[in-house]
Amino acid sequence: MGIAELAAVAVATAMPFLGQVANGAAEKLGQKAVETSGQVAGWIRLRARGETAVALAELEAKSGDTEVQARLEAALVQQLEASPEEVAELQTILQVGPVINVDNREGLFNTGAMTGVVIGSNNSIRIGK
Repeated sequence: MGIAELAAVAVATAMPFLGQVANGAAEKLGQKAVETSGQVAGWIRLRARGETAVALAELEAKSGDTEVQARLEAALVQQLEASPEEVAELQTILQVGPVINVDNREGLFNTGAMTGVVIGSNNSIRIGK
C-alpha cells in the first residue's frame, strides 16, 4: 500500500472519532472496527504536527467537511513521506502489509512465505495481514 493510500485509509478509518461523529459509533460499527477507528484517531492526534495538526484541528471543528478531510490526507501523506517509522506504526495499527506494485509486468512473485500471481498490467498484490 502506497503512502497516499495509507493516509486515505487512516483518515477514513479515524473519521468516526474525529469531531462530533463519535456519538453512536459503536452501534453503527462492529466492536473491532470501533477499536481500530479509535486507535487510528488517537495515533493521528498524537503524531499530528505542522500542516497535519492544523488540518486535524479544522476537521475536528468541521467534522464531515470533505475538503478539510482531503487536506488532512494530503498533509498526512507529506508527514508520512518524511517518517518511515510512522508509516510502519500506522501499518501495524491498520493491520496492513506491504504491497508489491507491478508495472506492466506479468509473473509470479514470491516473498518466501506467500506467493502471488499477477496477470495484466499496473496491478498490486498486498502480501501480509
